[in-house]
Amino acid sequence: MIQIKPSNKKLNQKRLFDFEQLIKYKLPKEYVEFLIKYNGGYPENNIIELQDDEMQSIAISDFFGIGIERINDLKATYKFIRIDYRKVLYQ
Repeated sequence: MIQIKPSNKKLNQKRLFDFEQLIKYKLPKEYVEFLIKYNGGYPENNIIELQDDEMQSIAISDFFGIGIERINDLKATYKFIRIDYRKVLYQ
């Protein structure tokens, strides 16, 4: 099992509500629980061993949260993807 260090910023209900309103989707209960507990966070050991012949391991540096540093922020990433996707559609 992966041990996770929580991010430095706690998720509050307003940020969660605002994000769900932005994406027009209610996040799954289990994921909301993860966000409330860790709000992103970082794995203690970032190498995950796999039971796969082609790929033996992967590295995970951090998880997405809401209202954290921009590179790992769900809201910032969602806005970026929407803008970038529109550019592709309307070019």
